[in-house]
Amino acid sequence: MPEPIPSPPSYPIVGHFGTGVYDPVESAKSRRDLRDKYGPIYRLNFFGQEVIYCSSQEVVNELCDESRFHKRVEGGPLEQVRYGIHDGLFTAYDGEENWGIAHRVLMPGFGPAHIHDMFPAMLDINAQLLLKWQRFGPDYAITPTEDFTRLAFDTIAICMMSHRFNSFYMEDMPPFCQAMTRFLIESGIRTQRPTIVQNLMRSEAAQYEADIKLMAGVCDGLVQHRKSHPSQKKDLLTLMLEGKDPKTGRAMSDANIRNNLITMLIAGHETTSGLLSYTLFHLLSNPLAYAKLQAEVDTVVGKEPLQFAHISKLEYVQAVLRESIRLNPPAGLISVAPLEDALLAGKYEIKKATFCAIDIAGLHMDPGVWGDDAQEFKPERMLTEKFEKLPANSWKPFGSGARACIGRPLAWQESIMMLATLFQHFDIKFDDPTYKLHVKQTLTTKPEGFKIHALPRKDAPPIVGAGVVP
Repeated sequence: MPEPIPSPPSYPIVGHFGTGVYDPVESAKSRRDLRDKYGPIYRLNFFGQEVIYCSSQEVVNELCDESRFHKRVEGGPLEQVRYGIHDGLFTAYDGEENWGIAHRVLMPGFGPAHIHDMFPAMLDINAQLLLKWQRFGPDYAITPTEDFTRLAFDTIAICMMSHRFNSFYMEDMPPFCQAMTRFLIESGIRTQRPTIVQNLMRSEAAQYEADIKLMAGVCDGLVQHRKSHPSQKKDLLTLMLEGKDPKTGRAMSDANIRNNLITMLIAGHETTSGLLSYTLFHLLSNPLAYAKLQAEVDTVVGKEPLQFAHISKLEYVQAVLRESIRLNPPAGLISVAPLEDALLAGKYEIKKATFCAIDIAGLHMDPGVWGDDAQEFKPERMLTEKFEKLPANSWKPFGSGARACIGRPLAWQESIMMLATLFQHFDIKFDDPTYKLHVKQTLTTKPEGFKIHALPRKDAPPIVGAGVVP
């Protein structure tokens, strides 16, 4: 006989809303607490919207079977994000035509040859961050999350559309980033507000609309500038404007281009910034791993400027990044739904279209995969040979299947390059040695209150950018 899915006590009509079991502002913490109490699968209900949270590799492996389950946007935070980016790659409903057109047009732009060609531009933006830290000096307390956000934002802009936002030359974060942060926080909170309450929150709604308008305006401006000033550069914006879908023969519409520019600027820079920030925290908290990483950089790169050929040789750097994103995946959930009525783990009945949320942080702590030391930072478990032998669908920071992150190769190369150049030029230390990790959440997560000092290494080579001029 099927078994009931564990669930906390709830109220009639409103379900778990107002019970305190799930805080939309700190949802990652809420999910951790619920996993600890109810296990790797449990059910919540908000005003009749049922969500089943799953975190064991056994169940997640089933949910990643695209013959049985598909991505679900309806009813969750992504449906709120659709107000700003509509049918972009990340928020499109399953089967939407514009998703297929954009995905087929853009996929070649993230192939190995194109990612290789992005190396000089990435190195140029890297140099801006390194020079800033060098010039501030070792006594200055750096907030790495802010500068890594600038790094990722400017890298995406120059690699995708050959445009410089020059955020390292601004005291405040770029207006786009500020609008995006407010937009994502509000989108997450809206999922648990009753409609009647939402309708009364006029100032929040006005700010929400203003932030959407600002992001759309920035991207429309970039497109119009390119149309007015044609370029020979074969970047992703060129693909968007000139590419044709090989299946339908159709080009991307202006609205589809805008939605996907916003999507990539949001998704790419938020998650990469979080990954790099968490990685620095874990390295500073684990001196042995720190020493191993810096030794590898010194051996592979030495005193030379970083070259593309170095990237594949930095195996321990990659293991550190894999382990960091395992412990702290910046994106918390993958939302799917069964195509038909289904039986999960051989004992839980779920109906067609039920909202199933893959809890990535929980999956990455499954003791059946990671052992009793799952909460410890151990990059050795992520060295290539061991990483390739992991059970299917046990490490999912970049999504799943056809809807997985299209920009993963860009983000991964950018992250390896940043760690290599950073540890080539600096020794890093905590500003506050007693700092304990605290997570700040929008739709993604980052460390909060985390500050460091960057001490220039003796005999480090000059910081050199690639001199890329769009």
